[in-house]
Amino acid sequence: MADRPVAAGAGPGGGADGDRSRELGAELAASNQPGYNNTYDIAVRGTQVTPDLVAESQDVLAATAALATGATAPAVLYPALLPLLLLACLSQATAYARAARVL
Repeated sequence: MADRPVAAGAGPGGGADGDRSRELGAELAASNQPGYNNTYDIAVRGTQVTPDLVAESQDVLAATAALATGATAPAVLYPALLPLLLLACLSQATAYARAARVL
């Protein structure tokens, strides 16, 4: 107990100021624990990345709907064009997959 500093107002009759000092001391002690900064960094990173994740999910959904719409029109009008459409999309899909691996 001698190696721990005593805050002003702590001790018998310290009142609310003593409680606040003890709480602050507990928070400071928790921040010195191994792994605390890792947990904090993960939480901060999660809040930073979430809007990007939502936006990218919306982009994927919109691209899927556009592809389905684009594939439906040739399939209905002229079914022989559907394999050509898929062949044209294959090169773009390959480029996206290679770019995703680089990041």
